[in-house]
Amino acid sequence: MKQGVSRALRLALTALILIGLVLFARTVKWHATWAAIRDADRGVLLLAAAVNMLSLAIKGVRWWIFLRPVGAGSLWMAVKATFAGAGLNNILVANGGEAARVIFVARAAHVQSAKILATLALERMFELIGYIVLLALAVSFLELPPALERLRPLAWLALAGVTGLMIFLVRRPEEIKPRRIHMVGWFDKTRAYLRHFVDTLGGISTGPRFAAALVLSVAVWALQLWTYSLTARAAHFNLPLVGTVAAILAVNLGFAIRPASAWTRISRSAWPFSSRRSRSSRSPCSGSSWRRSSSSSERRRGARRTRVSISTRASRSQRVEKSKAARAMRAAQWRRGESNPGPRIDRPQLLRA
Repeated sequence: MKQGVSRALRLALTALILIGLVLFARTVKWHATWAAIRDADRGVLLLAAAVNMLSLAIKGVRWWIFLRPVGAGSLWMAVKATFAGAGLNNILVANGGEAARVIFVARAAHVQSAKILATLALERMFELIGYIVLLALAVSFLELPPALERLRPLAWLALAGVTGLMIFLVRRPEEIKPRRIHMVGWFDKTRAYLRHFVDTLGGISTGPRFAAALVLSVAVWALQLWTYSLTARAAHFNLPLVGTVAAILAVNLGFAIRPASAWTRISRSAWPFSSRRSRSSRSPCSGSSWRRSSSSSERRRGARRTRVSISTRASRSQRVEKSKAARAMRAAQWRRGESNPGPRIDRPQLLRA
């Protein structure tokens, strides 16, 4: 009975994945995509793909650092699971590939899934820490779009928070000792699972592991930044360093903002904005030239609006003055007793004149 239920669940999950792939494929403009791929520099694009694969391999090594103390010491297995999870994250919602990583390693290494989940939680925490470090440095030392510059206080608060969390985890490590709990219902099973998770989390949190994971996280984000730069170059975008950093920060802002409308607004204000700036910049790594060009264009638009308003007011005042002069002339002629003061100039004729 259990085998039949598990088989049905696997078939249902496979069907859902296939349906999701079909729905996703229908949203892609394949003609425009293929045209962009044909026009791209294939050598640079292949180099970008290789750099991206290298960053995924380093992520696998970072996870392996936390997997070793719980009994899953195979580096190749950790790297394979990382690649599989990254592939599934592209087609599943809510990072469903991370759950697949836990199931894959737990079954392959014959380790409790609670322990594998604890290692994955630490690995994802350092992914977030690397992003926060990049965000804090970028908003402090680079001239980014206003949508990202407003995140400066939040970035430094988040950096202080994760630093405090790392210190807390390192200062209270615990040995991984299995506890015997008499499990009766689902509540007891859930409590035992969470207890195994917390015990493992405390047991594998040490200073050397955290230091190695932090170094690897910085390397991963540096490689991702290089991947974005190479991809833009392959698509013939002259994107400067500031534009590349703005693009990678906006795209990966899903760590903190989940609604699609929020990060879509930020992405629209970062990537196209950075591309326009890059085309007007003098130096490929300059972040201030596009700001000067945008301010000069705003000044030109303001000057044009000012000239239009001044000319409108001048023409209006001229019409009023002409109307007053015509009325004064007619009144003077009638006071002098002239019977034929001339043709009467009404307002429509004056306006046409």
